[in-house]
Amino acid sequence: MKTCIMFFGVIVLLALQSSFAQIPRTLSYQAVLTDNVGVPKPDGSYPITFRLYTAVSGGAAVWTELQTLQVRRGLFSAVLGSVTPIAANLTFTQPYWLSLQVAPDPEMSPRLPLTSVGYSFNALKADSARYAQGTVAPAPLALAATVSSPNFVFSSTATGTGGGVQGNSPSGRGVAGISSTWQGVYGFSNSNAGIVGESPLFHGIYGVSHSVNNAGTYGINDANGFGVAGLSVGGVGVQGNSTSGRGVVGISTTYQGVFGYSNSNAGVVGESPLFHGIYGVSHSVNNAGTYGRNDANGFGVAGVSVGGVGVQGNSTTGRGIAGISGTWQGVFGYSNSNAGVVGESPLFHGVYGVSHSANNAGVFGTNDAGGWAGIFTGRVAVNVLQINGGSDLAEPFETELDEVVEPGSIMVIDPMNPGKLKLSEMPYDARVAGIVSGAGNIKPGITLQQDGVTQGQTLVAIAGRVYCKADAHTGAIEPGDLLTTSNTPGHAMKATERDRSHGAIIGKAMSSLKSGTGLVLVLVNLQ
Repeated sequence: MKTCIMFFGVIVLLALQSSFAQIPRTLSYQAVLTDNVGVPKPDGSYPITFRLYTAVSGGAAVWTELQTLQVRRGLFSAVLGSVTPIAANLTFTQPYWLSLQVAPDPEMSPRLPLTSVGYSFNALKADSARYAQGTVAPAPLALAATVSSPNFVFSSTATGTGGGVQGNSPSGRGVAGISSTWQGVYGFSNSNAGIVGESPLFHGIYGVSHSVNNAGTYGINDANGFGVAGLSVGGVGVQGNSTSGRGVVGISTTYQGVFGYSNSNAGVVGESPLFHGIYGVSHSVNNAGTYGRNDANGFGVAGVSVGGVGVQGNSTTGRGIAGISGTWQGVFGYSNSNAGVVGESPLFHGVYGVSHSANNAGVFGTNDAGGWAGIFTGRVAVNVLQINGGSDLAEPFETELDEVVEPGSIMVIDPMNPGKLKLSEMPYDARVAGIVSGAGNIKPGITLQQDGVTQGQTLVAIAGRVYCKADAHTGAIEPGDLLTTSNTPGHAMKATERDRSHGAIIGKAMSSLKSGTGLVLVLVNLQ
């Protein structure tokens, strides 16, 4: 039986054609869903498609939205635009008709015209300032007066969610304030910004002061909040430029000197060709001159340099840079061509990192290009050393032909080339030296090397656990068996002759090999 709609009510809420309008672009709609004889449809979920047209019949829909709505005793409610937003090009400056379609039935007819609420007729007076209450002006309104301190030529207080003063400009200054002795612009609002300036091509707010003791733009917050806060969704929250002084100066006796916030870029950006881009001073022992915080597992302070130092900390008696993190790296620095972080102190640690998390390090180094995660010149002291990347102790050796030998191979001392090793070739060879590391995906945990003295291309494990090539033709190998060299080049076998085993044992088997050749896990222990 065909589905019908019994019109119940429509409430229309339209957003003004202004970038400052906060009215939601949605339509509230209620109706009763019945069959073609007027009986309400059974309770349940119904897929309903709503469409808007600019004509009472024919033409294409200018907006379409599908919602699945709950129907009780035939009654349902919907907020149109909550699923598919009503585009800004639907200005509602012309008639619109609404249609509904309940699947699987075809679109209902006739279409319903959208109507206004009574008080919306008064909005005609708000089209421009020419229709301000009691005023009809042939040109933009002008305001000029002369007052003495502490009064204002113009004063506006906003008690709602709007701004005290709003200035829009397509190519100039939204609000310009010039003062020789005091603030150029002063705005006050109980619940939102005292001053809001917006310009697509220039500064939203531009303040100039000709006094050395006062700022062009000055912010005070006496409730432990922000004196100046910058918010940007794609650019810079606060930017300070200086040709010879400080780009941004923040001074605080109890809190952060400068605080900036941005949704997608830097909260604070300071740039200066001759001095510090950002210079922060705090006279409190509990607060920093420049303070960075990130509560989303990111960087509290990040420094990037294309040719110098990402972050530099200097201290004569304390810590050059101190990084403290509860869940992430205390200090993180990035540089394209030099050190990411450089810390230098004549009396204390150059870099000092503390982390209060059991899963993160005070100082953490990683290298995703196969290079060194950490390099130290000088002595290194640790309380506990844990190796996570490998299981054996290895040294680099040169071989007879100076070529890399296959991992897992047993190597013996080469009597014809002092200091070099070669592949084992006979059983019970007392010259046995170690096993080439890397077989079975077990890497060296510690590598011993002195540049220019002990070097080579082949890493040979001399202690620890490593996989070794083995030959079980002379006897099956079981865990705990002593292993020695065999007739098969580079392969180990079970040592069964005690007299010949002395000095020829490579280690103990930790896995078995029943027959043939294969890899056996060996605890390397030369004896």
